[in-house]
Amino acid sequence: MGIWGSKSGARLGLAAILVLATGLRLWGIERNGFGTDYYAAGVLSMMSSWHNFFFASFDPAGFVSVDKPPVALWIQVASAELLGFSGFSVILPQVLEGLAAILLLYRLVARRFGAPAGLLAALVLAIMPVSVAVDRSSNTDSCLVLVLLLAAAAMIRAIERRSFGWLLAAMVTVGIGFNVKMAAALGVVPAFGLAYLLAAPAQWRRRLAQLTLAGSAALIVGFAWFATFDLVPPEARPYAGSTTDNSMLQMVFVQYGIDRFIPHPGRGEREAGNRAANPEAPAAGLMPSADRVPIGPLRLADPKLGGQIGWFFPLAAVGALGLVRRRRQPMTPDRLDLVLWTGWALIYGTVFSIAGGIFHAYYVVAMAPPVAALAGIGLVAAWRHYQAGDRPRWLLPAAIAVTGLWQSWLEHDVLAGHGSDWRRFLFGLVLADVALGALGLALARRRAPSWTRAALVLGFAALLVTPFAWALSPVLGHTNISFPAADVALLPPATEAPRRGWNERPDQTRLLAYIQQNRGDARYLLATQTAPVAAPLILDSGAPVMAVGGYTGTDPILTPEQLAALVEAGQVRFFLLREGGRGAGGGRGGANQQGPARLIADWVKAHGQMIDPALWAAAAPPAPEPERPPVQYLLYDLHPPAAVAG
Repeated sequence: MGIWGSKSGARLGLAAILVLATGLRLWGIERNGFGTDYYAAGVLSMMSSWHNFFFASFDPAGFVSVDKPPVALWIQVASAELLGFSGFSVILPQVLEGLAAILLLYRLVARRFGAPAGLLAALVLAIMPVSVAVDRSSNTDSCLVLVLLLAAAAMIRAIERRSFGWLLAAMVTVGIGFNVKMAAALGVVPAFGLAYLLAAPAQWRRRLAQLTLAGSAALIVGFAWFATFDLVPPEARPYAGSTTDNSMLQMVFVQYGIDRFIPHPGRGEREAGNRAANPEAPAAGLMPSADRVPIGPLRLADPKLGGQIGWFFPLAAVGALGLVRRRRQPMTPDRLDLVLWTGWALIYGTVFSIAGGIFHAYYVVAMAPPVAALAGIGLVAAWRHYQAGDRPRWLLPAAIAVTGLWQSWLEHDVLAGHGSDWRRFLFGLVLADVALGALGLALARRRAPSWTRAALVLGFAALLVTPFAWALSPVLGHTNISFPAADVALLPPATEAPRRGWNERPDQTRLLAYIQQNRGDARYLLATQTAPVAAPLILDSGAPVMAVGGYTGTDPILTPEQLAALVEAGQVRFFLLREGGRGAGGGRGGANQQGPARLIADWVKAHGQMIDPALWAAAAPPAPEPERPPVQYLLYDLHPPAAVAG
């Protein structure tokens, strides 16, 4: 495709793409603070000792672990040790992982399908809205994407060279990915296995045995940390966060296993009741609206979720068409690569479509690399057919036109809600350019190469505008940094305040000053019901804060009797109760909840002395967001002396 096919042109194009991607991922990053306070508190705690580092402790005392395996967090710890602990050093690894993924995807696609296809794939990934949002957060998904791409690179080498060593490297890398985000790393395995078997079908028994051995190695690597965690006596390590039996294996198979597919009764009813009570409240008050798209085969076609990743689905489908052959032909290297990319996209797309349990929109970033790869491959393949005058010459203008119509579908919700502003005008202009590009390609003759190139550039450039606008929303808009997602409706002039998920904070300055003045020799600065309440206190003080119920408040870590023993031993003195609100760290994990959190809250109220808020809280609490019930914090002294400093 002209200059971009030369080495110098490809390098220039790749440099420009990386500059664009860097700008999208770093511009205004200071507004995101630490990203998710929960994970940032874990990073700070892991920096305090090798014990906390290995066990991924949430708090400096090693009381409870975070609810993720440690590899991605270890990288954040390394960054914080090198640059000093700050929001920038915690988020920087995700930015670098995102950029490395773009560079690696370019190389994987370009080496088989040419530099133009690699550049287009890199560009699509660079502006993929969900990729931009995730790479600007402290979530572990950026690391997962890079590890999966490294595994794909090793698998492609294994297929090319018929090498068991490279196959072993690929599967061990998947095992490392399991230590990034557990089962979320396994979606590539069937695609890898199929491509490896098809590379030499006559030797399928030998290759199946090799896959079995490599898969066993992946299991050993994948479960090594989890098994080690569980084999250590409970009293010598943190409690396994987000579990009911203090086992990391339960977290793998239940919390991040079957719970992702089994619907939770009552969850939908609670949300419906909340909306009925306050119909004017924005849908994103509890979590981003894209997180609540109903399950089904068309889930990724929903504008709220498709807007994260689906802008180039039609072009990706064109790329997958390269697997189709009219005559029986051997599996060539390029077709084997297409098996890998297509299988990767289809498997994750299927899983996300049927996941009826806990689901967040940013999970779909795991299928961003294959979608981008297939889109770049598809556009270049269609262009080559067009230039050659083959029978599918119509495929190129049709692909441009269908992708434009598809984007109009994904954008129609925003246009309906903002029909009088600049978005409607911009999208109308985009559609006009797409139509002109497709029409120009359809009517042009092969003897007018300059005209056809201009039509192609016009059409494809127009297709980039809307996803790029969505990609700008986490850069310029006020998005939910705990559940990163893109939404063009949040671009200026939207005036909504920044959201921090469920991490509402009390007045920490006065609270910490009061507690530090009066805690005495207590090991813990104070205790809270949930980790989201404890996290900002850990970040501000660096001191141990006990989250007695883990992330949601449902972990049965302590009984009231065990808490009483800790109080009697002088390890815990103050307890901060959070009442009201809703969500993780709120109603589900607050004093309103039944179960362990309820029992602990009742004991605290019965045995503690409530401290006058005038001594530690702000003069007047901030007004609650209109879609949320008010939140109240109550501070109790569980071992009050005869006199308490004011």
